[in-house]
Amino acid sequence: MSAISIDNLVVKFGEVAVLRDLNLAVDPGEFLVLLGSSGCGKSTLLNVIAGLLEPADGSITIGGRDVTWIEPDRRGIAMVFQSYALYPKMSVRDNLGFALRVARVAKAERAARVAKVADFLQLTPLLDRRPAQLSGGQRQRVAIGRALVREADVFLFDEPLSNLDAKLRAELRIEIKRLHRTTRKTMVYVTHDQIEALTLADRVAVMKDGIIQQLASPEELYDRPSNRYVAGFIGSPGMNFLPGVLTAGPAPRLTSAVGSFNLHDYPFAASPRTGDARVELGVRPEALFPVDPKGPDAMLRGTVDLTEMLGAESILWCDIAGQQVAVLAQGKPPVAAGAPIGLRFDLHRASLFDTATGQRL
Repeated sequence: MSAISIDNLVVKFGEVAVLRDLNLAVDPGEFLVLLGSSGCGKSTLLNVIAGLLEPADGSITIGGRDVTWIEPDRRGIAMVFQSYALYPKMSVRDNLGFALRVARVAKAERAARVAKVADFLQLTPLLDRRPAQLSGGQRQRVAIGRALVREADVFLFDEPLSNLDAKLRAELRIEIKRLHRTTRKTMVYVTHDQIEALTLADRVAVMKDGIIQQLASPEELYDRPSNRYVAGFIGSPGMNFLPGVLTAGPAPRLTSAVGSFNLHDYPFAASPRTGDARVELGVRPEALFPVDPKGPDAMLRGTVDLTEMLGAESILWCDIAGQQVAVLAQGKPPVAAGAPIGLRFDLHRASLFDTATGQRL
């Protein structure tokens, strides 16, 4: 197992800085996911770690060894790409063993490694087939196996499941999770899919414009996002944001178009500044609960605009004083479209963000 340390990394394409003074430490045996939308710099960062791109400044250390200017094949890494990149005229067996043959690994050892990986990834019955005779999921397993046979210290994954359908993505996610649990190798995984990130990672680095917005466990990222961007990016349906004015003091209070709330139960990350400040109250859809709109428990009141049935869950899209609010409920929609609705929520599960800075309060 090898740790990865990235210090003050700068990557430029021409005069445009894609990554600016980026710092990141990956622990030995950790599964770290780089998460973000297209163009945020996550694949660029992975390619620099792999040695496929050169930095303009900064350093990269793998296993205590400075590899900033070392060729990719000498970094002790293995990489799985978004495209399978298999050799079409080679069998699965030859695709798996190709890197070992190039490295002049003895034939007997090469065969043993290929057999071991094929057994682990359930590829043994497919060893004599060519890529064209495989499904998308099988091809991706071969691509993963080709990396595994090298017995590298670090594995890099560049959106390996993005070309697969939803069912295959779910199956391969389980395979990759099992792979990490079994090998305990250091893994860095790039994706724009938050489900992959939250289910696979020990920690997630959410990126935007070449900057890591938050680096945390999936639980902390979801429950305590550090800023408005992370809060809005994570979660489906997304977090509801209710703008208002925070009046600080011994009895802090939020006043908004949808209601007024006493914030004495809200877990402030830092003491809010004195006076009034524009803020946004963030509440996740599953933290809102339908109640009698005429009852005392209703903190928000409005009308159900439409409903979506998802099987085990349903989404209520509500109009609360002109604000669209999503509510995630278990089972069938508890309230029909067009009906009045009341909602309650727990401030301990809410998030408060400064409108000016976007930072969590």
